[in-house]
Amino acid sequence: MSLSQSRFENIRAYWLAFVVYWGILLFGYDTGIAGGVVSQPFFQRHFELVDANGKIDVKKSDEVSSNVVSVLQGGAFFGALGSAPVSQRLGRKWTLIIFTVIFSVGAVLTTVANEPKSGLILIYVGRVIAGFGIGGVSAVAPAYVSECSPKEVRGRITGMFQIMVSTGVMISYFINFGVGLHMANSRNVWMLPFGFQLVPAGVLLLGLFTVKESPRWLASVGRTEEALGNLAYLRRRSTNDPSVLHEMAEIEAAIEEERAARAGLGWKEAFFGKGNLIRFVIAFVIFLLQQWAGQNSVGYYAPQIFKSIGFIGPKNSLLASGIYGVIKVVATAVFIFGFVESLGRKLSLFISAIGMGTLFFVIGAILKTHPPPIVGPNDIPPPPPPASKAMAAMLYIYVCFYSMGWGPLPWVYVSDIFPTRTRHYGLSLASSSQWLWNFVVSKVTPTMITNLQYKIFFQFGTINIIGMGIFSLLIPETKGRSLEDMDVIFGAISAEERQANIERLKSKSHMAWLAFIVYWGIVLFGYDTYAPTLPLMITCIDALNGPHINNSGGVVSNAHFGRAFGIIDENGHKDTHKSDNISSNVVSVLQAGAFFGALGSAPMSSRLGRKPTLFIFSLLFSVGAILTTVAGGGKKGLDLIYAGRVISGIGIGAISAVAPAYVSECSPKEVRGRITGLFQIMVAIGVMVSYFTNLGVQLHLDGDKVWRVPFGLQLVPAGIMAFGLLTVKESPRFLASVERNEEALQNLAYLRRESITSPAVLAEMAEIEAAIREEREARQGLGLKEAFFGKGNFIRFVIAFTIFLLQQWAGQNSVNYYAPQIFESLGYTGTKQGLLASGIYGIVKVIATAIFIFFGVETLGRKLSLFISAMGMGTLFFIVGAILKTHPPNVAIGQNPPPASKAMAAMLYIYVCFYSMGWGPLPWVYVSDIFPTRTRHFGLSFASASQWLWNFVISKVTPQIKTALGYKMFLMFATINVAGMGVFSLLIPETKGRSLEEMDIIFGAVSAEQRQADVQRAQRGKSLS
Repeated sequence: MSLSQSRFENIRAYWLAFVVYWGILLFGYDTGIAGGVVSQPFFQRHFELVDANGKIDVKKSDEVSSNVVSVLQGGAFFGALGSAPVSQRLGRKWTLIIFTVIFSVGAVLTTVANEPKSGLILIYVGRVIAGFGIGGVSAVAPAYVSECSPKEVRGRITGMFQIMVSTGVMISYFINFGVGLHMANSRNVWMLPFGFQLVPAGVLLLGLFTVKESPRWLASVGRTEEALGNLAYLRRRSTNDPSVLHEMAEIEAAIEEERAARAGLGWKEAFFGKGNLIRFVIAFVIFLLQQWAGQNSVGYYAPQIFKSIGFIGPKNSLLASGIYGVIKVVATAVFIFGFVESLGRKLSLFISAIGMGTLFFVIGAILKTHPPPIVGPNDIPPPPPPASKAMAAMLYIYVCFYSMGWGPLPWVYVSDIFPTRTRHYGLSLASSSQWLWNFVVSKVTPTMITNLQYKIFFQFGTINIIGMGIFSLLIPETKGRSLEDMDVIFGAISAEERQANIERLKSKSHMAWLAFIVYWGIVLFGYDTYAPTLPLMITCIDALNGPHINNSGGVVSNAHFGRAFGIIDENGHKDTHKSDNISSNVVSVLQAGAFFGALGSAPMSSRLGRKPTLFIFSLLFSVGAILTTVAGGGKKGLDLIYAGRVISGIGIGAISAVAPAYVSECSPKEVRGRITGLFQIMVAIGVMVSYFTNLGVQLHLDGDKVWRVPFGLQLVPAGIMAFGLLTVKESPRFLASVERNEEALQNLAYLRRESITSPAVLAEMAEIEAAIREEREARQGLGLKEAFFGKGNFIRFVIAFTIFLLQQWAGQNSVNYYAPQIFESLGYTGTKQGLLASGIYGIVKVIATAIFIFFGVETLGRKLSLFISAMGMGTLFFIVGAILKTHPPNVAIGQNPPPASKAMAAMLYIYVCFYSMGWGPLPWVYVSDIFPTRTRHFGLSFASASQWLWNFVISKVTPQIKTALGYKMFLMFATINVAGMGVFSLLIPETKGRSLEEMDIIFGAVSAEQRQADVQRAQRGKSLS
């Protein structure tokens, strides 16, 4: 093939997409135009939405606004559904022609509307008819383009859908802006925008006569020769080209399989045929979430949204909307042409959801704290204040995240997953569900803007992070797979291939459940080490600030706590010495108990097994949690809290030692780092929940609830873990170490979702038995001495001890334990500000940890991740220290933090991202990797105990270090990060992708040759038995 031909071999597929997607430009234009038209003052006066004094009738305005926007979606819902039988019978091309003509009729009706009452009815009717057309086009166009695109660039070509949507939206915004500037007092404010719809409709109609019918549809109706000709035309090759013949054979084979399985196809078979229902569920849910991502509320009502955040007046709000449209087009184009085929669908959707949700929370927070000025109907609109510009900037960044995931990819993904014979049904239902939710969102948005105000952004932020983020991780990846591969992915083809695929997809399901259950104990780790201490620490901070702060939220509870435990006297004065003593004690006695719990877990874990040990210590933890919850005030109550914290510490220490070993021993080596790394996600979730629990308690509760609620909530994850442990299997490696080999084999097969005769399971079991036999022969009568000084073991204990020493002195726990005090030292004064800044820190930590564990830990490896993490943390601590030195905070209670304080807070938020991609999760992952089976309980017990020892030290000395060193504390942590942790990261061996049994080879306990001989001996023994 010539260079020229290679370069342009897909040009005809691109041309077809360009033509067909003019209908999608209509989609974007028609949905974006209505909100701007209705916001025009002349439209409002002409259609009697304002009274004689120029005051808007809010109720009527909201009703007309939602109707003009939403009736299009109502029509589109039925158009999308109705497109399926037409597309099945007439083909993709002629279906598009018919629905384009229908759309044009509706566009003409909206354009000629005139009289106030009859004109509004004509607009409604025209929008319904136009919606019916655009619904049919939106259902058929992605399927048509997807069926004609080669798999290598199908995501890029299909993703042009969102570029055209964005282009249509952008054009609609600027047409409204231009009309508002130059034709503001005439009927052109709606006639010109509505009439312009006919331009892209005409381009689509004429362009359709230049393209070919879908070869996959032709093959599905038996027109095979024509299908081959069209496929060769699209690929710019001859009909006897091997690649064309191979693709055609694959298409025909897939269609024959479907035809044989689903003779007389109808809606029932399309829905419930093998492998189809899950595709319909995914299609429905992906569009439900997309519509509630917040983008359509902004897209449809951009002028109103920008007005609500301070861009007052038609010129300001329409110009801001236009800029929003431009950014959306550029961001979508950059992503579609640069990244969609490299990042894949899942990762892009996940990053997009997390980014959007975070920015919505930021916008909501700014709008809550800096509401825009109120302007009367006859006042001159002022320029947007700084807070409004900041919120607009957040919306512009938000639309970049939307454009790299949840904008284009739902259409790409749904176009990917359906098989040829049912694709028209799938795209029809998916598109109609999209329009259904489109209708709901457009109908309720004006009312939500009026009633919820800033809370609407919190609502969208929650949907993005919790709903869309999780959903992104659950769906299968389709990047780089042919459309015919989708039947393999969704289990609809031959029994052999289907079974192989099901085993591959499900092989880790039992393992994921085990990790989920076991790591509820690690939520306790995060929650219990931080939550119960915060009410006390906030009391100390508030007492320092004096009694004059009693008008702020949460002060009553703080003062009650202080008085109940003798920290604050009746005049509001604080006993500083007693406060420091109680503060460090309440934090540190848990670590002291955890130290002994971690050490004491080893003999129990080696004798009883991992599962019973976790169960016993979760019950022990619960006893301590109950004691702290029922404690009253005074010395007896404080003693009860100390006792409960020690008992809880023993429980949590043992859990932290056993849980990682249990999960690591049960995990397949390919994803062991990711599954074991869930440890840190659960820690981060526990920390985040603790911060927001205390924020809520401080704001809304008083009396003894300020400590009883945080302490009492510890029982929730403890209960989930205790009951959940009854549903999981014991570690096969532990069972093999105590010679319960048959049970070990059964549990291993259960975890891998395979039979006990599977070659892969037998090979893994042979490797486990060989490693245990080597240890047993080398270390008869295993005890602490042999565990420490057996061949290859001492260096592992040194690494485990050092890695946790460095982790605890990375600065993270100092920030975690005393986050409100740390943020107060940076200028976030007052209870509410300190706790809110801490809560945001917790959210950032959870998100960053989750992203790294799911997408980075098995890609970057342990060494590189630890090194990058250390360098990043150290650099950011140097910056924080330098700013704190040159710009010390001097903020009165209740004032907003100065810019320098905000910059330092931002540095801490970025710091925790670096921590979460290395030195947060990876010490636990690494230490869980390196110890052999027979000594793993000793190794993890010692490592966990050392972690708790340093945890104890940190919690005791941090208040004194902060007071004595000031800004130098951050410089100290920076030096430890760069000089200590960075160098250490380069010295340890890599363990990524290596089985647990290979660790003996890495650390010199056995040679590779000896291990291979032992494995072969174990396999021979099994074959003989």
